Order: sequence, then structure tokens, then C-alpha cells
Amino acid sequence: MSPPLHLVVPGSIEQRTGGYIYDARLVREWTAAGVPVAVHEVPGRFPGPEPGALAALDAALSRLPAGARVVVDGLA
Repeated sequence: MSPPLHLVVPGSIEQRTGGYIYDARLVREWTAAGVPVAVHEVPGRFPGPEPGALAALDAALSRLPAGARVVVDGLA
């Protein structure tokens, strides 16, 4: 199995707005195509993040393995 693709989203991917619906569909489609996906939900206010949100994003990214394939939602 190939290494997972990492999707970083601001907040919960379960939110029912356009961008999150799109992100959830990407996860479903990638998974159906055999691409394992790890979703990383970053707490905090985005866009225009406060310091806590920036720290959470930095922490999420720093936990990823070197050379990881990462897609970051544009709001983050």
C-alpha cells in the first residue's frame, strides 16, 4: 500500500459548508481510488488565524513524516 496522502483542514471536516463538503468528497474519491488519506483537523479560527491556530497548524505539520504528501485546505 502506498503511503497516505495527508489532508490538513481548518476545524472539523464534518462542517456542512461548500469547502468542507468539497474536502470530504476528495477524501471519498481518493479512498475509492485506492489512495489512503489521513485527515488532520486543525483547531482555531481561520482564515486570519490567531496565534493558537498558527501553533496548532505548526504542530500538525511537524508531526508528519519527512517527505509526506500533503494537501492543505486554502483556509488553513
